[in-house]
Amino acid sequence: MIAEAALHLEESSERARDGERAQRQVRTQARRAEISDRKKAARLELAATCIQAAGQAAGGLSSAGGTDAGKGRGQAYEAAGDLGGGIAKLYGAKASAAAETHGLAADEAGERLEDHRAAREQFTRLAERAVDHIQQISDAKHQAAMAALRG
Repeated sequence: MIAEAALHLEESSERARDGERAQRQVRTQARRAEISDRKKAARLELAATCIQAAGQAAGGLSSAGGTDAGKGRGQAYEAAGDLGGGIAKLYGAKASAAAETHGLAADEAGERLEDHRAAREQFTRLAERAVDHIQQISDAKHQAAMAALRG
């Protein structure tokens, strides 16, 4: 009776661990999707910055030949600066996403380690129960042999 209750308790614990594992996997997938979305947004922002900078540079270069040559060159340099800033932001976003991805991988490794620890504990409990059952069988055989000798 007690062994059955322990078995049911252990099975429900295993189901709970499976549920937690599934929840962690869903959270991990959501985080990966979020990282991917941020990378895409950074790329789109860089593309917009490049287009804007190219327009400014073209306007500046067309003015550079006229009476406002200094202003035109200034616009071209400003556009180049905007482009450089956009590229720096893209690399920053990529580095941030890479760091977060590595952190996510470390979290997953920790979760797998915890799963292995739980499995090892479960195996230890099962082994202890098996030893108890073997001892009970041995005791029963011994009692049967003693009863046969008595009579």
